[in-house]
Amino acid sequence: MIIDEKLLKHLADLSRLSLKKEEKEIFLKDLEEILAYFEKIKNVQTENVLPFWQKGEQKNVFKSDDFSPLFDFSDCLEQFPEEERNLLKVPRVLGD
Repeated sequence: MIIDEKLLKHLADLSRLSLKKEEKEIFLKDLEEILAYFEKIKNVQTENVLPFWQKGEQKNVFKSDDFSPLFDFSDCLEQFPEEERNLLKVPRVLGD
């Protein structure tokens, strides 16, 4: 496939890019190199190669959902200066 300025303009329009003249030259060259690389890949012999699904063995890396409290809340209430209806009462931080 040959990339010409018409095709590049079409691709730029689809991508919502506005390219300057210098950028067009750079993109034309880069796209030609990319397409040449794809042509090389097409020639790779893969007839006897099995499909490759994953890199390695998969295993569950998530932590279990077991709940255990970090501390006894009643001890916390006893040590706090003020509490109201089982809530810790603190001085107002925001203004009126």
